[in-house]
Amino acid sequence: MFFKSRIRKSKSWSAPIRQTVRYLFPCLFVSFSFLFYPRIFNSSYLVISLSLFISVPLYFTSFHLSYFSCLF
Repeated sequence: MFFKSRIRKSKSWSAPIRQTVRYLFPCLFVSFSFLFYPRIFNSSYLVISLSLFISVPLYFTSFHLSYFSCLF
């Protein structure tokens, strides 16, 4: 019984980690490609990369809150 509850608990916090990985890779790709190839991108991509830099910390704070709520 205890082992089954441990498995359910581990599944509940692995889902936000997978969502974070899916969300973080496009953000990093856009931001690093803007940093390394600034001539290719125009001002609209600058706005997109800045909005990603703003939204990533907000997403991580919500991720940490959901992670700690799963622990208790």
